[in-house]
Amino acid sequence: MDDELSTARIKKLCHQDEILRIKQAALNLLSYRKRSRLELVRRMKDKGFTSGNIDEALNILEEKGYLDDIDFAESFARDKVRQTRIGPVKLSLELKKHGIENETIRHVSHKVYLEFPISEIIEQLIQKKRYSLTDKNEKNRCIRFLQGKGFTIEQIFSAIESYE
Repeated sequence: MDDELSTARIKKLCHQDEILRIKQAALNLLSYRKRSRLELVRRMKDKGFTSGNIDEALNILEEKGYLDDIDFAESFARDKVRQTRIGPVKLSLELKKHGIENETIRHVSHKVYLEFPISEIIEQLIQKKRYSLTDKNEKNRCIRFLQGKGFTIEQIFSAIESYE
């Protein structure tokens, strides 16, 4: 009986062990909240795992349904819009930071702003900040604030017209 392991067998065992450790670390992170694939890739690289093994482990998690960028994007967008009342421009930038593709961003943005209409969000923000739209300086300050929240000029003027 030969108790020695071949170099190839040792490499295979090390590879399998790293895949298992990546999956465990990723599942641990996913147990707290949904995350995008890019976010997990970054976290796993920070832990010192190799890129090829990270991709392999995350592919397994995607196949099993534990990791889903579309599901993450919908959940993230809904929470962001509900909690911080951001507009589509800022939402798009936030989702891009998480590595979400443009087509998914368009789909998710459309879906979320059907649930939370842009005009209603803008109206709520104007009321919350108590802007007086009759004063030109206040109106300009309001417009700058809303642009900073990620709304386009067209969306802002449309909402302001219907608000006045």
